[in-house]
Amino acid sequence: MNKANLTLLGLAALLSFAPALAQADNEENKPAAIVSAQSRLASRLSDVTSIYVEQLGNGASSDMVRQKLINRLVKSGVTVTSRPETASAILTGAAEVSHRHYLHMNYAAGYMSGGTRYRAQSAVRLIGRDDKILWMSEATSWLSIGSVSSTVVRRLANGLINEIEADKKQLAVLAQPQAQ
Repeated sequence: MNKANLTLLGLAALLSFAPALAQADNEENKPAAIVSAQSRLASRLSDVTSIYVEQLGNGASSDMVRQKLINRLVKSGVTVTSRPETASAILTGAAEVSHRHYLHMNYAAGYMSGGTRYRAQSAVRLIGRDDKILWMSEATSWLSIGSVSSTVVRRLANGLINEIEADKKQLAVLAQPQAQ
């Protein structure tokens, strides 16, 4: 038997298993808890009714960003749940706050200056039904004074809320009857 015939035989064998593999992945064969959880999750931004915010890292600064983000979302009217199984979407990702000391020396002018610069970075995704990414964003802030974590949180929360509202408006426009 030549290579072409062996390849065709192998392909035919794989195709014969395709219906069985497809059936193994259908809703009837999934545990009830998984089917229930997937049906609860949103399939588009306008379907999001509640959000669970996962840990955004392991450090204290990551937890501070998470807590501030939860507070900001709640103050903006978003329902945030304390358990992922009760949420219609899950916000996941990473965040960190770091700092760097700096020193400037100007020998000609005869002075030195220095301080600490803080940087906050985040990359997050809002996950809905079937692990579909409904929204994603990255934010970075550099400051010598003020709160870099609050700046990043404001950018993330405002971006998410604005996108949810925009999706709801778009859905409302699509739902209106078209004039003939």
